[in-house]
Amino acid sequence: VHLGGPRTLTTNLVLFTLGVYVLQLLTQPTAPSFRGDDGFVTNWFSLYGNALTQPWRLFEFLTYGFLHSPHDFKHILFNMFGLWMFGRAVEARYGRREYLAVYLLAIVCAGAAWYAAELFTNKSQLPIQMLGASGGLSAVLILFALNNPRQRIYIWGVFPMPAWIFAIFFVGTDVLGAMDRTSRV
Repeated sequence: VHLGGPRTLTTNLVLFTLGVYVLQLLTQPTAPSFRGDDGFVTNWFSLYGNALTQPWRLFEFLTYGFLHSPHDFKHILFNMFGLWMFGRAVEARYGRREYLAVYLLAIVCAGAAWYAAELFTNKSQLPIQMLGASGGLSAVLILFALNNPRQRIYIWGVFPMPAWIFAIFFVGTDVLGAMDRTSRV
């Protein structure tokens, strides 16, 4: 017996991303080897600032969006909680196929925007690493806020805020985080 009806695509995306995270953790080096070695899965599927110099690695523009920092559990926790909270409503409104297309395209576009910014600021295309689902989550949150601008979002379950203000705050924080030169997220 399956309680709660059919499983949503959002739940499948969250479970898939959690599974990838487990693979990231399992392939981490057991002993510190060299700076930047986060294990096979993280190293191979992250987006790097020199990706276009190796066109056979264009898959990085999508795969980085399913990775999360193996050193910071909060990264995956908040991203997947946000995706689950807002993604279900967006999926219900647009349908599975359109929702998946928007989510994946947002990951690719966010990666391309990050890449263009890195190319512009680091003209040498340094192999700087990027990972995380924040670009896809941002698109889902923006769609949620556009469709439900007055929906109250409770920050930490206490502070009420309209969805449109929360979306602006989240996306602004995300953009600032992407510009942080000390973070790969």
